Amino acid sequence: MIDSSKIISITIPVSHSGWDFIKTKLSPKQQSTGHCVNPAATGTEMNRFAVVQNKQNQRKLGYGDPLTYPKESFLDPTYTIVSACKLYLLWDHRPDCSLPGSYFGEGEASLSDRFVYAIIREAIDNGPHLIHDLRNYVLREKIMYAATTPSII
Repeated sequence: MIDSSKIISITIPVSHSGWDFIKTKLSPKQQSTGHCVNPAATGTEMNRFAVVQNKQNQRKLGYGDPLTYPKESFLDPTYTIVSACKLYLLWDHRPDCSLPGSYFGEGEASLSDRFVYAIIREAIDNGPHLIHDLRNYVLREKIMYAATTPSII
C-alpha cells in the first residue's frame, strides 16, 4: 500500500503512468507527498524504495529515487499489527536493504553486513515472543526499530 502510494504521488505532476517511471527509471519532478503510518516490516516507511506489481503483465519491479522518501512517517508501536508474515518480511528484506553495499551488493562491506545480521538476530530473538504476546509494547517497539533501522543509519 505504501509502495503504491509512493509511485502514485510522483505521477501527479506528470502525464505518464507510475509503471512508466519503473520501466524506464524516470526521475520524478518533485518530492513524494506521501505520509506513512506504522507498517513496521519492510522499512518502506523510512526509505526511498517502492516495489509494485503489474498484474496485467505479471511483473513485480522495484523503483527508488531520493525524491520518493516519504515526507513524514508516523511510527508508534501501539498501533502496529504484527504477524508472522510481517516478521518474515522484516527478515527477508534485510539482505537487500538500503545499506550501502550490504550483503548482496557489490564489493566488500563487512560493517553493513554486520548491521544486517544484527537486525535479523533482533527479529529471531524477539519475533517468536511477540507472536505469543501481541500486546507487548516493548517487543513491538523492538521489531519496529529493527524494521526501520537500515533506513536511518
